[in-house]
Amino acid sequence: MVAVIDSQAYSTLSPDDLPREILQNIVRGLAQDVSRVSTLIDRPIDVQRLEGVAAELGTAQITPAQAVPRIKRELIAITEISGNRAFVFLDDFHLLDWDEQPKILHLVHGALKGANGWLKVAGLRSLLNHYSSGTHQGLQVPGDAQPISLDLTLENPEAAETHLKKILESFLAAVGYSKSTGIVPIKVFRRLAWASAGVPRDFLQMFARAIEHARRNKHSIVTLSDVNSVVGEFGQGKINELGQDAQNTEGELRNLLSALEKYCLDEKQINAFLLKSENSNERRLIHILSDLRFIHLINQSTTPDRAGEHYEAFILDYSLFTGFRRRQNIKEMVPEEGQFQFKASELRKLPKVSHGFLAKRLAPETRQRSRSKGPKS
Repeated sequence: MVAVIDSQAYSTLSPDDLPREILQNIVRGLAQDVSRVSTLIDRPIDVQRLEGVAAELGTAQITPAQAVPRIKRELIAITEISGNRAFVFLDDFHLLDWDEQPKILHLVHGALKGANGWLKVAGLRSLLNHYSSGTHQGLQVPGDAQPISLDLTLENPEAAETHLKKILESFLAAVGYSKSTGIVPIKVFRRLAWASAGVPRDFLQMFARAIEHARRNKHSIVTLSDVNSVVGEFGQGKINELGQDAQNTEGELRNLLSALEKYCLDEKQINAFLLKSENSNERRLIHILSDLRFIHLINQSTTPDRAGEHYEAFILDYSLFTGFRRRQNIKEMVPEEGQFQFKASELRKLPKVSHGFLAKRLAPETRQRSRSKGPKS
């Protein structure tokens, strides 16, 4: 039995309504799917009591907390009769309010645990709040849940490129092409792989748009100019979606992204930088920008100065300096031909970002405006 919840639909609800609405729709989704399972196993399954819990939640006769043990009892009865399991998928969960996420997970987990139930939560890692140490609510890792990264990164470019090439060739084989180079030359493929940062969804969308661009320009194969144009268009879409994906930090993220562009591209004329591995507001925001695919990790740990002082290396997304946002004379951090790793000597020379970078880069009037929005003393 499966219930799928798109969290975006609930992102504007109040903290009072949020748990009730989500729990109610999970129960309704499972109850509706029981009829499908009943047909498959050719055995009647009574879901009236489970549907009754959803109805009582909807009319506020019971609270979400009161509903949890009842949902669990009904699911145990149903899964034992059917010999089946219950799966709940919470998609784009990071769009919910940060403080409310552990509370929701606590309720849903309580209803499924011990009832042959499985919970799968998808979202941007840096915006997911799976556990509150203050209230002890949510999912503890690794006791209650296991994190699974779904994307390869540019830390291992060879693995990312190999993975994307297999995906691309499987699509091309279906329409009669035995070699991907008949459509995309190696250099163009590598640009696509790097521009998408190894993310299959982004890669395939860019590839499809690049084909359209090549056809409009009567190119027999996809060229670098086709890809560069598409990367710029694709990046604009990500910028437009920034407010939706990171509602609570949109202003800070835009300020930092603008500061990084000016610092790296305009002043240093390179598309990469080092981030000091320390707890800072800059590091928190940069990791969110990484999850949102505006910047991409290329090295987890390098020591440009003193031993024991570690930095992470990132590149800025290609959309920030190609296409209609093209900047001249930008040095691109790409491994040398035939190589899949960066030289340590190259990484050490990159410009550095550390604690206080954002405050120093903001214009005085912007700093004053940011301060005026803070809590009153």
